[in-house]
Amino acid sequence: MPYTPGPWTINEKWPTEVVSAKGAICETDAGAPESVEEMEANARLIAAAPELLEALKAYQRLDDAHANCKECDGEVMPELCEACFPLAYYARLKRRAAIAKAEGR
Repeated sequence: MPYTPGPWTINEKWPTEVVSAKGAICETDAGAPESVEEMEANARLIAAAPELLEALKAYQRLDDAHANCKECDGEVMPELCEACFPLAYYARLKRRAAIAKAEGR
């Protein structure tokens, strides 16, 4: 399903608005959140959506490759297999970066 390509970021002047290179994605001040901090946290989480999706896709590629690995036959942890390790390392980096962005770090 097509969606606006990432990266998505927070509007520096209005931290409850998520934007892309194409323009506004959404504003999180529309409901009845408890606080400005909650609205900004919601915006950060939404802005991280493309990176979170990419991290999940990286883990899916790892799972698929690991299950069909000719070197380890999926019998050992991917991190212990020379063939699977690069995919595991990449997926881990993508996951950490996406979480950090969602949490505003």
